[in-house]
Amino acid sequence: MHVQKMEITLRAMTRIYASADFTIVASDGNDADHGLRGVGGPSKNRIPSPQSYSHLWSAYPEDSKWASRGWTFQESLFSRRLIFGSAVSWMCGRCEWREGIHMLRCTEDIHTTEENEWPAERPHLGVPMGMMSLIPTIPSLGRWGMLLENFSSRHLTYEKDARAAFAGATEIMNATFPEGILYGMPKFFFDIALLWLPKDFVLRREGEPSWSCMGWKDGVIDCLSAWYPFYANIFRDSNHSSDWVPIATLRSVAEYRMADTADGIDAGFNGFYEYQAFRDSSCRQLPTGWRRHRHPNGDYFTNILSSRKYSFPLPGVSSAKRQIHTPSAPVLHCFAPCATLTFGCTVTCDKTHRMMMVLCNGEEMVGNLTLMCNIKENIPPHGSLCELIAILAAETSLPERVAQRGWPIMSFGKDRKLLSSTARSDEGGVSFYNVMWIQWVGNIAERRGLGIVHKEFWDALEPEPREIILG
Repeated sequence: MHVQKMEITLRAMTRIYASADFTIVASDGNDADHGLRGVGGPSKNRIPSPQSYSHLWSAYPEDSKWASRGWTFQESLFSRRLIFGSAVSWMCGRCEWREGIHMLRCTEDIHTTEENEWPAERPHLGVPMGMMSLIPTIPSLGRWGMLLENFSSRHLTYEKDARAAFAGATEIMNATFPEGILYGMPKFFFDIALLWLPKDFVLRREGEPSWSCMGWKDGVIDCLSAWYPFYANIFRDSNHSSDWVPIATLRSVAEYRMADTADGIDAGFNGFYEYQAFRDSSCRQLPTGWRRHRHPNGDYFTNILSSRKYSFPLPGVSSAKRQIHTPSAPVLHCFAPCATLTFGCTVTCDKTHRMMMVLCNGEEMVGNLTLMCNIKENIPPHGSLCELIAILAAETSLPERVAQRGWPIMSFGKDRKLLSSTARSDEGGVSFYNVMWIQWVGNIAERRGLGIVHKEFWDALEPEPREIILG
């Protein structure tokens, strides 16, 4: 019973922080026992020393231990107002103040159109201040990606606490996605969500599935730029067609079901494909509240509840509270095409420290793979076998845009050859499969890398559809 009460309390922390007028943050120490200056004992005399600065001196303690801890993530995210430190620092959705510092600039860099309008996003997190009052009315994969990326940069003393420290954010955002969130992955966008990548070296987190970004630690996870080529509505609006025209169109090739569901397809996965089909079917009646708008670069869709331009319609957010379903085991049954290639040379990226390897069929380069680690001892030997599963098919008619955007899995080093004219179809597009490198731990397959293989090469392998347990 104690465990159940703890879980309920952790999920309620978002509402506790959001309901408070302000949160006093003990950010000066290196642990939770440091406390607040002057509380619980005498404090030293303080000598005021007012200063004046012509630039905005951030009140957010970015370099503090508090700002790097996993357990303080939700405190930072959901509090409407924050007061920090040994000097009084106040931070809210409108401005920042610090004791003894005359702020000559306050709201100049915070864009508002009305005096009573608050900015939608908090600069240090990239997500809303007081998020409880700004829950999306339409499923927001970009909002969720921001949360995952920020949480992945934080540290936990006990790695088993990862899901608990993130429980409040999951509780709030779970209701904004049809079928909810499974180990950090929105089931509605599951194929896209699987395409997350490590920004640098990462290690496995025990007890969490390898296919989820929650299953890795000690490195920052890249969701936004990895998802963007397949779902244009990731970043803020730029009022350009790139806001709603995806770089690549998708087709499902894998089927999933949770370990504790009956045999057969779990209909809760990848519901976005049904809505994506509206892009190519102008005769179909749109969901209630949606309108199609013609544009020379590609149609976009708007909703009565939002001013954004969307790539395709989306379901509305249900007002009903959805129960978070956590399977009895962190595994998925996956039915997908499987094939084996060989590892070629390594390809590194100076900017991200990612380690990539070329995939070969004999002597021919047919794809590439981003590894989950970059330690030289763990790099597969040249010519060794690489077991792959195809998780989705994609096609792009804009390979130059891929390179310009710096798409991590296709856009640098020797893999630029994959975008050459010899790899294109007669229509000028490039078709490929997103593939996952798996290694076996007993009868469980674990994710070890993610990459692409060009369609013609993959199809020539005659991949065998198999049911695999992903853990």
